[in-house]
Amino acid sequence: MKKLLALSLFAVVLCAEEKTDLAVIQRIKKEAFQNSKVMDHLFWLSDVYGPRLTGSPGFTAAANWAVKRLKEYGIEDAAAHPWGKFGRSWRLTKFSISLQEPEYAPLIGFPLAWSANTNGPLVAEPVEHLHCRRVAHAVHQHEEQSTVLAALEELVQVIAHA
Repeated sequence: MKKLLALSLFAVVLCAEEKTDLAVIQRIKKEAFQNSKVMDHLFWLSDVYGPRLTGSPGFTAAANWAVKRLKEYGIEDAAAHPWGKFGRSWRLTKFSISLQEPEYAPLIGFPLAWSANTNGPLVAEPVEHLHCRRVAHAVHQHEEQSTVLAALEELVQVIAHA
């Protein structure tokens, strides 16, 4: 009796299997590979509007671009909704850092978000921190990636609490 019941259930499962419509799958793949707008959208959101902070002019511009695009795709009720008070906005308009002596050399760096304006160029002596030396040593000695990452993490914590 149990075998008959098991066989009946197996037969029902086999009959219930839906057939795959390969033509539909091919249409989906063709649309994805030939008409995709993913790279175009990525360009606009990353290269044109770039990195943006909540409440910044870039954030608003990117949100408005997304709403406009969704409406073009037929989503008529697309809208940007406020989610509460955030506080101040901030945007980076210009930043550069360079070594002036003994020879000029441009350096790579980024200001912290919401950092204050310097009201002009600043000149200061370079500072070498013990953690910077540890990171450089780990990289120079070709230590394992986890050792280098641990040294970098310690350096980030020191900077964050400075």
